[in-house]
Amino acid sequence: MMKNISLLILFSVLILSCKKEEKKAGISWFPGTMEEGLKKAKAESKPLFVYWGAKWCPPCNVLRATTFKEDKFIQATNKFISIFLDGDTDQAQEWGEKLSAQGYPTLMILSPQGKE
Repeated sequence: MMKNISLLILFSVLILSCKKEEKKAGISWFPGTMEEGLKKAKAESKPLFVYWGAKWCPPCNVLRATTFKEDKFIQATNKFISIFLDGDTDQAQEWGEKLSAQGYPTLMILSPQGKE
């Protein structure tokens, strides 16, 4: 009897964790660097969606909690190579300057050649 209850609890936990995983589906952020993303964009003739922000930034947090979770927005980003430039990294700061980003959050669409 105790074994059955334990199995039932384990099964319930697994089901709930699977449902949470389904809800976590979101923007497919490119895992590499900006340079690698540009290379991939050129190779696939896809534009880039660039999000320059920071985890501590209140407006960025609102954007991630709202717009970035909307199904229509997520589906639209599938047409792009999506890149998150974490403003707390040196690389992101360099790219922020190159792209003339003025503050967090900055969202940009770039051609496969990297032009705004």
